[in-house]
Formats: sequence, C-alpha cells, structure tokens
Amino acid sequence: MRPLKDRLDILGLDGSINTTQKLESLDPLDGFAFRKLSMVSASVKDKDLSPLITCRNLKELSCAKAVSTFEGFMSLADARPDLECQWFDPDWWPGRKFRGGPARKSWSD
Repeated sequence: MRPLKDRLDILGLDGSINTTQKLESLDPLDGFAFRKLSMVSASVKDKDLSPLITCRNLKELSCAKAVSTFEGFMSLADARPDLECQWFDPDWWPGRKFRGGPARKSWSD
C-alpha cells in the first residue's frame, strides 16, 4: 500500500454485512494523504488510532466502534480537532466521562 500513500483520496477498509474486516494495526497508514477513511464493519486488533494523527489530509473517519476504545477515540479527537468521527460525540458513550467532564447518562436513565 505504500506506493499509494500520496495518491489515495478515499480509502475503504470495510467488511460486509456478514464478515468483519479484521486488521492487525493501522500502523501501515501512518502519514497517508487520504481525506476520508472508512472502516465500517471492521475491527483493529491493537485498537491504536494514533497512526491517523499523521494523516494530515484526513477530515472524515467513518468506522465501527470496535475499531478502538473510548480512550483511543478521545485521544484522536484531542490530537485532531479538525477530524470528524461519530465516536467523538459523547452521546455515543453513555456512562463515560468525556474529556474530563461528568459521566454521560445513558438513554435509559
């Protein structure tokens, strides 16, 4: 994939309705120039989103919650405030503290 580092605009590492795309790590994507990354129906074994910090053109991340942890998503959100991802929204994490604030209530509370 390295030869495509500066040529991809959108990268989809998606699974299917019946199959999860299993990725060992996002390390190979470090520094890629794409502006949109999709990992729907995917999981990342090491749960580390930090390689995406150096993807400076990346503006939109669409992915499954299983790609990382709450802490992983919040670290990426803090490092890349210009990046959009639904998992940066505290409403998707009921019962968790968001960026030092109080824990969010679940929808059933």
